[in-house]
Amino acid sequence: MSPGVLLVTFLIVIGLVATWWDVSQVLAQRRQRRDPAHAVSPPVVAAVTLEGVLARQVMGHQITTAQYRRAMRSVADRDDGRHPLDLPPDLRPPQML
Repeated sequence: MSPGVLLVTFLIVIGLVATWWDVSQVLAQRRQRRDPAHAVSPPVVAAVTLEGVLARQVMGHQITTAQYRRAMRSVADRDDGRHPLDLPPDLRPPQML
């Protein structure tokens, strides 16, 4: 056999082995996802901000959406008082100049 045919045959075999390896890995991952023994629960992240606590409470049905909106309105008002937005002079409305 000529060296070219041997090289092409070798490359085809390498490609088939690599493809087989990838397919076997994908199938193993799918099997693990379907197996309830390997089921991984999503990580629980603790809320570290007031907004996060409020979001968790509304998602857990501990407060209503109206209570959530009221609380977020007071958070926004408090934030506006603590850190007012300072606009550059060219973006200020005429009544603020």
